[in-house]
Amino acid sequence: MLSARLPFRIASVARTTRQAPLLTQFVARTAISRNVIVPSLSRSYATPAKPKKGSVGATSTARKPRATKTTTKAATKKTATRTKATSATKKPRKTAARKTKTPEQKAAAKEKAAAKRLATAEKAKAKKAATAVRTKAKAEKARTKAKKIKATERITLLKAQALSPPSSGAQSGYHVFLQAKSANEKAHHKEVGPTVFFKEVAAEWKSLSSSEHESYQRRAAEKNTTHTAEYAAWVSQHTANEIRLANIARSTLRASGKKGYRAIKDPRQLPRPETPFLLFSKTVRGETGSITEDVRVAGERWRGLSQGEKDQYRQEFERNLQQYDRDFEALYGVPRKAAVAEVES
Repeated sequence: MLSARLPFRIASVARTTRQAPLLTQFVARTAISRNVIVPSLSRSYATPAKPKKGSVGATSTARKPRATKTTTKAATKKTATRTKATSATKKPRKTAARKTKTPEQKAAAKEKAAAKRLATAEKAKAKKAATAVRTKAKAEKARTKAKKIKATERITLLKAQALSPPSSGAQSGYHVFLQAKSANEKAHHKEVGPTVFFKEVAAEWKSLSSSEHESYQRRAAEKNTTHTAEYAAWVSQHTANEIRLANIARSTLRASGKKGYRAIKDPRQLPRPETPFLLFSKTVRGETGSITEDVRVAGERWRGLSQGEKDQYRQEFERNLQQYDRDFEALYGVPRKAAVAEVES
């Protein structure tokens, strides 16, 4: 009886020979004729496939990059360049022989350096001076602008303090006639202009009869009476101190060149006491018949007075001034000196 291991041995021997298929067929037929179970020489299982990259069981093996001709050529070129640079670096430097400067050359170099430092210092000084000039000009411009703003604000404050009284100017018959003609002949006034129109009105006024003149004079008197009553009523609506401050503001505006700011007429206002010279000039007033001559004569006589004679007028002035101070505080509600200090500030 054949051994059960015989087919395997025959198969192993058959793998090493070229007649393996024929020998295998022969053994298989002989075993079948003798009822011997011969196992199949082929594998009945599949060889497990190689796991995919990234799956369970996969091994991470880093592949070495394949060397290409380009990489090798670049590396060879780089090495050659480095070698060339190294050989160039190692070349001995040529050192020029140092020239020795003469004393004259050293002195000239020192003078040149000193001149350069001096020029730099002068340039810096000039730049500093120019900056100072610009800064000063800028500051002056700012101060001028501030003064203008302050002056403008002051003018605005003075205008508000000056009040706005109604018109109190006295009108004549001619003014009434001119107003009537201007109201009735606006188109003609605009056509010929103010100069020609006023000449025509003046010529027509002269050609009027005496009765027509009297008619316009009566109308003017009525208007003046109405204006005076309105003006007095307006003044009475303000205190005496308000009118006093308004007149001070109006005086300042007139001094600054502003027009249309006449003093407000208020019968309550106190007249200032007369000076010693004005008190003396009353004794001379009317002697020559001319105000200018009266003042000249009074001045000559005043200079000729003795100190005792002048003191009489000074004492009278002091008495009037004391009375003025009492009346001032009673009327305006503030002492005179305090009011003067307030205006000056």
